[in-house]
Amino acid sequence: SMAGRPKTYAEKDLEDARLAILKELANQTSGSMSMEQLVTALGDWGHRKSDTEVAQLLNDLVEARGVTLFNTGVRLITEITREGLNHVAGRQALARVKKPFSSTD
Repeated sequence: SMAGRPKTYAEKDLEDARLAILKELANQTSGSMSMEQLVTALGDWGHRKSDTEVAQLLNDLVEARGVTLFNTGVRLITEITREGLNHVAGRQALARVKKPFSSTD
């Protein structure tokens, strides 16, 4: 178990990036964005990540049930789930995603 061990800077950065993805998706009327849009949006949040790194973050969020991914054949679309929206609103906590409204966690 990783309880008890303080999070590294890298872990905190990734948790913050996962929250940024959920926040961006929550701001969309459709609740969804393409991979390209997310890479750009993360850069605006100060997270300069490669496509591969963003794909890994999205896979982590799928595991946490915060997003679903579907491929249109042209592009990869990410859609926020009910659980993802609940996390952004502070109603529930998803694994390995920074809590909203918290400066330290």
